[in-house]
Amino acid sequence: MKGPSTMHRRTSGIKGCVRDGFTLIELLVSMAILVVIMLIVTMIFQRASVAWDTGMRKAEQDMTGRSLADFMAQELSTAMRDTNRFSTFNVSGNTADFWVLGDADITNAAGQEVRYSGATRNGATLAEGVTDVSFVCVPPFVSAGALPMYADVTVSITNNIGGIIKYQSRAHFVNRNRNRF
Repeated sequence: MKGPSTMHRRTSGIKGCVRDGFTLIELLVSMAILVVIMLIVTMIFQRASVAWDTGMRKAEQDMTGRSLADFMAQELSTAMRDTNRFSTFNVSGNTADFWVLGDADITNAAGQEVRYSGATRNGATLAEGVTDVSFVCVPPFVSAGALPMYADVTVSITNNIGGIIKYQSRAHFVNRNRNRF
């Protein structure tokens, strides 16, 4: 076979005129296949983007919940009894009222009053999505002159699909025998 293959060469109706290329039907079929492939790739990227955004929101929510619970537990662990007020140490349910010592307050024992109520700290909202905060002291009954051994802090956050996720941390009281005068 010495001549060109008929698979690669097309001849028109005119004798001696040879055309190389694709027919209109072949071009349309190849373009349709290309469009289908592009749609599939676009859908894959769109779904991956939604999954990425959902994962980032979940990670941010988890970070907020854990850091709030840990911060509150750390702050609560430095609580001390206030002897200048007639009220007692109050940490139960979704409220907490106590005095803490900061780093600069160790020498003069001035301290700072902290009030948690629901999803607020000293009247300011804790974080977006926080629906409730709860405290459970162990032992639950505290005599007038002592602080409990520890308290469990639970932060409840509403997630983006309407469910509530709870984050818990434990605060061991390091100033159990220290009083504010």
